[in-house]
Formats: sequence, structure tokens, C-alpha cells
Amino acid sequence: MKKEHIFYTIAIFLFSFSLSCKKQEPVVRDIELLPQNDTVYMQAQEAIYSDPLFARRILKEAMDTRPVGDSIDWYMLYTLYIKTFLTTSELDSVIPLCRKIEQFCARQKELTPHHYYLLTDANNNIGNRYSIASMNDSALKYFKKVLDYSLQTHSSRVIVTAYTNLADVYVRSGYYDQGAWYYRQTLYIADSMELPQQELINTYTGLGQTYMELRDFELSHYYYDLAYRLFDLMDLNRKFVYFTNHGNVYYFEERYPEALELFKKGYELVKPTPEYAYAQNICMVNIGEIYLLMGQLDSAKFYLDPCLSYFEAIQNSSAVYHARTQLFELALKKGNIREATKLLHAMTDNLYAEPTLVGIRKKYLQHYYEETGDYRKAYQYLKENLRMDDSIRNDRIRMRVAETELRYKQDTTLMKQRLFIQKQQSDMQSLELSVFIWILVCTLLLIVAIFIYFYQKKQRAYQLAETRNKIISLRMENIRNRVSPHFIFNTLNRVISHYDSNDSSYKELCHLIKIMRLNLRLTEKLCITLAEEIDFVRTYLALEQERFGSSLETDIRIDPQIDADLFELPSMMIQIPVENAIKHGLREKEGEKRLSITVSKQNGCITISIEDNGAGFRMQTGSPDMQSTGTGLKVLNQTIQLLNAGNPVPITILIRKSDHGTDENPGCLVQFTLPDNYSYVLPEGK
Repeated sequence: MKKEHIFYTIAIFLFSFSLSCKKQEPVVRDIELLPQNDTVYMQAQEAIYSDPLFARRILKEAMDTRPVGDSIDWYMLYTLYIKTFLTTSELDSVIPLCRKIEQFCARQKELTPHHYYLLTDANNNIGNRYSIASMNDSALKYFKKVLDYSLQTHSSRVIVTAYTNLADVYVRSGYYDQGAWYYRQTLYIADSMELPQQELINTYTGLGQTYMELRDFELSHYYYDLAYRLFDLMDLNRKFVYFTNHGNVYYFEERYPEALELFKKGYELVKPTPEYAYAQNICMVNIGEIYLLMGQLDSAKFYLDPCLSYFEAIQNSSAVYHARTQLFELALKKGNIREATKLLHAMTDNLYAEPTLVGIRKKYLQHYYEETGDYRKAYQYLKENLRMDDSIRNDRIRMRVAETELRYKQDTTLMKQRLFIQKQQSDMQSLELSVFIWILVCTLLLIVAIFIYFYQKKQRAYQLAETRNKIISLRMENIRNRVSPHFIFNTLNRVISHYDSNDSSYKELCHLIKIMRLNLRLTEKLCITLAEEIDFVRTYLALEQERFGSSLETDIRIDPQIDADLFELPSMMIQIPVENAIKHGLREKEGEKRLSITVSKQNGCITISIEDNGAGFRMQTGSPDMQSTGTGLKVLNQTIQLLNAGNPVPITILIRKSDHGTDENPGCLVQFTLPDNYSYVLPEGK
């Protein structure tokens, strides 16, 4: 059985009250009625919702210290003083206090906009007092006076407030088409006067409420979403109204979890403020009803029980009517027929109750008689409920048709005005479009340039990584091609033990073991000292000397300025060219064979030269491309290229014909130039 929410009527009373109370601050600034340095007024205005008793006290003290007479400033404080009684729900005090303002204005020979503002404010307070008491006809009477007086203030903000109040009371009276029309008038006025958006908070909330009543939930959510965009600009009362009324939309859509979330937010908002006891109990009834509909009966009882006592204490008949109805249904759902019967006898009719309130009670009574087996009465209530639902539905359809017609007329007028404005704006838009196109072109060019930069950077990193992988691959291939060093050393040690230490074979084997050990240790390093490299080369040449005999002449010269134990160079930089000179240049040569190694320092660089008088190399002089010269030089060249990438001054290589060569034996000169402070840390690819 679909149940309709009731307490939106009470929540909208607070909404109406917020219209008149909070709208006054911008009104005062607009027509400059109050002295801007009146700190008492400003302080009380800020505290009227958070601490109305404090606001009342400081206003009373200020009024007591100022002469009453016919002072407009005194009555400005007095109008705010009256609002504190509305905030604390002391409704009986409002009308007598407002009559004093009317008497003051009646004594004046000529009324100014200041006096009309006071009359507007006084009638606002009276209208809100009747609204809270559900006396909509009386409220409508006073809000029409507010509209008449507001036109004499020459203040657009006051006029917007008047239209909004009228719209609000029409909605509460069930004239939703008229209510929507007045709300839209406020939008038109605000747009024409270019009022700040925060001035439209109540209008957006009111339109959301109106379309909820018309069951146009899409439009209702649309206007509540517009209001929520201004949530940070709302005061406490407006925030509470927003949560309560927007929660009602979800309630009527039967989206109970979403409704419960908003009702709880409203409750948490006002819970810390004792002066908002009325609002707190409204929230508790809303929450209790949602729990009742969701079948969480214990939670429903927790929220509903305290509310009935509170509303009975303040003698709010509509609230008592609704709270008892909910507790009656709660007892039925719990299966406690005795308790339900007891509540039924305690319930009384309320002539001022809203039709929807009556409809809800009749549906619950139908449920009661079904549970007690009195199907005749249950059927009677069923027929009444169907008749009432049809009547309400037909009224809503009629209202929606009327509202659509009024909206069409308003929109047609506004459309004509906007077409003229748009025509004027089109020229400006064409100019702005050309600027936009240029900005877009420049942006695209910048994006393309950034893409090219990062693409090239990625390509360089890829090439660097590829070179590193090649070196690692070659080194791994070199390792795989070796026989186990420990096996070779053990074998040679067994063999050498059979020779005398003075035997030439013993010395040769010793040199072989040494060179193998050095080769195993040095080839795994990226760089070594010059002393280590020269030691290896000397050992290697000593072995080759045994083969060549006296025909091989070697000469190694190192500049005294160079500390061989500290200076570092790439591993095998001298060894590989020396080995190539022996194997390819001198081994097949007849006659005298010469090999010289020179390490010198000049101009801040170290120059290493390896020169022979052999058959020479078939390659381009000075070319750094050594891919065809064998594995050793290939690894050495790639290592140097990789190291050069991380150094500002690179290692250079020169390979050419020897200066002392002949046509038959041109010889070969391999020359390396190493800068000082050269770094042997491989660069990381990025």
C-alpha cells in the first residue's frame, strides 16, 4: 500500500519563514535602510538562527538604551526582535508586536521607502505566523499586502521576497499552478536585475517543492540540484529546509534509502542546537516514518515515541495528528492489535488537517479493520480512499495542465527577449571563435612538439639499451666459450710440477698461467688501472717472445707524469691492439719485427699509441666503425661508445698506417686519446 508523506507541510512552514527572515539582510543592503555601522543589528542578525535568545537579549538591551519616539532605526531593531519569537515558535507574541509597527507607520504624515520596508517586514512576520499554524487563507491575505508594500520600497530584493512568499502560500494551499507562476516571476525579476544567485535559493527550493506536489520528479530534482550548488551560501535554517524537502521528493518516489539519508542529514544539522527542538522533532517523525515503511519497526518506535509527547506539549494539532497516525500503524505492523485499538480510541479528528493527512489515516484505518476482521468497514474505507486518491489525482492533472500553460506563456515572453540578446551576442561570439581557433592551433602545435621530443628521447634510450644488451651478450658468449678456468689451472699446475724451475718450458708455462689468471680477472671489469693493463701486456709479450725469439723487439714507454697505479682506462684497451698486431701484422712477417707502446700526457689528455711494422690493416684510416676487425675490437669499440654517451669529452680512436712503414710492410698505428676525469659509470637509459 503506497503511503504519502505528511510532514512536508510542516517543513515548508519553516521554508516560508526562512523566506521572510533571511531575505531581509540583502534588502537592507539594497535600499540602505540601516546604518552600516550598527553592530548590534548585524550581530543579532547573525545569531537569530544559531542562538535566537541571545539575539533577543542584545536587541532588547539596545532598544532600552535608545529613545523610542518615531525613530526608524529603533523599529529596524524591533522588526528583528519580532523574528526571534518566530524562531523560538512563540507564535502568540508575534501579531501584537507587529501591530506596534503598523501603528508607528500610521502616525506618519508621509510614508517613505523606509516605512514601507517596515510594513513589509511586519506583514511578513504575521503571514509566517499564520503559515506555521496552517491557516493558509490568512497567510495569503498578509502576503498579498507584503507584495503591495514591497512595490513601494523600490527594492528588487524585497519584491522577489514578496513574490516568493505568495508562491509558497499558494503551493501550501494546493494551487500549484499559481505557486509555480509566482516562483517563475522571481526568476524573471532576478534575471532582469542581475541579482546574485544566492538570492534565488528559496526560489529554487520552492520550485522543487511545487513540482514534487505535481509529481514531476525530474523537474523537482532539477531545481533542488540548482539549490544545492549554493549550499555553502545557505544559513542553518535553509540547509535544514533543503534536506527535509528534497528528502520528501525521494519519499514520494518510494526511494526510501535516499530519503532517509537526507532526513538524517537534516537531523544532524539541527540536533546540536536546543532552540531547534521543533525542527529536531520534525526530522525524527520523518525518520521514524521511513523506518516504518522499510519494516525496521524498532528503529521507527525509537524516533516516533518522543515526538508525540513534544507535539502534545506545544499543542501542535497537525503534528499530533500525524504522529498518532504513525504510531497507530506501527502497532498494527507489530501485530499489537490491543495497542492499536487503544491508540484508535485516543485519536480525534482534526478539522484543520490537510486532506493528505486525512487520506493517510483512512488508509491505516482500512488496514486496522482488515487485521481485526471487520471487512465491511475496511471496504468502506477502501472506497473512500479510492475516491480521495482519484480526486487528488484529478486535481494534480488539472494543476499540471494549468501550470504548463502558464509556463508556456512566460517562456514565450522570455524567449523573445532572449532572441534579441542572442542576436547582439552573436557578433561577439564570432570574434571570440577566431581567438579560440588560434589558441587551439597553438595548443596542437605545442602538443606535437612535446610528442616529438619525448619520442626522440625514447628512441635514444632504446638505442642505448640495445647497445648495452649487445655488450652483455658478447661478454656472455665469451664466458660460454671458455673452458673451466679451475680445470685448466689444475692441469697446468700438474704439468709444471714435472719441470725444473730453470727450464724454459717451466717459465713459459708460468707466464701462460699468469696471463690466463689476469685475463679471467680483467676481462670482467669495465675499467682497470694502467699498471694492471701493462702487466698483462708484458706477460703476453713474454710468451710471444718465446715463439718469435730475438726477431721480436718490443718497447714500452710510459710518461713519468702519469701515475700508472691511479690512472684508469677501459679494460683490454692496450691488450686487444697488441694481440691484433702480433696475430695479423707480425706473425707472418719476415725479418725484424718491432712493436712499440707509448703512453704520454699532453694538453690535459692521455695518449696511448700501439705501433708495429707489420702487414697493416685493411680499413679506413680514422674511422670509428670497427665492426669488421674482430670480436675483441668490436667489444672494445661498443664499450667506448657507451661510455662516451655519459661524458662531455669522449675517448677518440685513430687507426692508420705507421709512420715508419713501407709499401710492402705499411705497419699499423692504433692511437687512443683519453680526457682527464673521464667517468666509467654507464649512463642509465630513461
